[in-house]
Amino acid sequence: MRYRVVAAVLAAILCPVAAWGRMHSVSIPLDDGRLSLGVMADCLNQDLPIAKAILPPKSDLSIDFSGLRGWVLVRAVNAAGGESFHISVGADAITVSFDPEKIPADWNQFCAVLIRFTEIAAPEATARQYARQGLLLPAVIDPAKPLIILVHGMDGDAGSCTALRDLLEAEGKQTAIFAYPCERPLDEISQFLTDNMVRLHSRFPGLQIDFVTQSMGGLVVRDYVEGPSYVGNVQKLIMIAPPNSGSTWARLAILSKLLVNANNAVSDSEWSPTWMITEGLCQAANDLEPNSRFLEELNSHSRRLGVQYTIIAGDRPVFFRWESDALNGVSRLVPNDWWAFRMVRDELEQDSQSLLGTSSIGDGPVDLASAELPGVNDFVVLHADHVELYQGVDGHAPAAWNAIWERLRD
Repeated sequence: MRYRVVAAVLAAILCPVAAWGRMHSVSIPLDDGRLSLGVMADCLNQDLPIAKAILPPKSDLSIDFSGLRGWVLVRAVNAAGGESFHISVGADAITVSFDPEKIPADWNQFCAVLIRFTEIAAPEATARQYARQGLLLPAVIDPAKPLIILVHGMDGDAGSCTALRDLLEAEGKQTAIFAYPCERPLDEISQFLTDNMVRLHSRFPGLQIDFVTQSMGGLVVRDYVEGPSYVGNVQKLIMIAPPNSGSTWARLAILSKLLVNANNAVSDSEWSPTWMITEGLCQAANDLEPNSRFLEELNSHSRRLGVQYTIIAGDRPVFFRWESDALNGVSRLVPNDWWAFRMVRDELEQDSQSLLGTSSIGDGPVDLASAELPGVNDFVVLHADHVELYQGVDGHAPAAWNAIWERLRD
């Protein structure tokens, strides 16, 4: 709750008002070292009308700026604000200074400030999260063998790649995983990958690389492989369900974010609420919208010569499986001791199987047309949904495994 309150304070301070052209300072009284959000809204409203909407005057919430924790908050806010704003705490008041010409001008810039604030305000939680990210290499690398790098998609993590990694390692392949803050802007994630690949290349300049990507991860790798900072040595790029022309499911990103983090809060003892900020605030979803600036620029690239591209897509929407599971669940509740009940039960089971056998225009999040990419002729369509393709369900191997192995076993 403490950091959510501070985030609201940052939002009030950082809202861009381009009409101002000089530094503004507002003094807000403190009550025994505590800053009332209601009082803050009243004080800021004279120069920043949006504050009333973000910080209701009748709010009982407050922030304690006294002691060591208060010092940490001040340091975090000032470090996040850079030259755009600054706060200083006195005995009876806090002074907020801001330059309207330097404050964030768009959503991505505001998110970057909020992420910097959270990194400083919650260093231990941030360190735990960032330790799981980057290029996660094997303990020993054989430079004579290709390194297969697995890259997850939106709302995924290294765990999303374990099914394919285990299968590849069982076949004697050398694997690594590239994990990243999955909701940051895609060009930022791509730069993170580029930095890791440059370091890897400097250590093992002759190491051959094969990429196997999941969904949005394909766009990240394409941006590196087809971009100006590519350092070479990539032999194969196998993309599973890549939304090359975007996905309308990106509009559900906030729901997906909440569901994934709710599950992590229960299953992961290291999880922290601050991770929901430092992983990004659905900026990647904006880049996945059809005709986004990122996609237009990415799709203006040519395919990289010398790289063998493969696209594996699915033609069964993921909600078909959900509906089939629901029908199976209902059928199990129907008694089997009377012929009429048996007929109902058989009909439900047949409908369930019919759904699983039905093909459509895509795998749910990614349509077949969106997965296609000019210049890529190795295009495989499997009867599977978005999750089944790379993770598998109900103990089954990922549906894309055989197609992947055919291209990597040599």
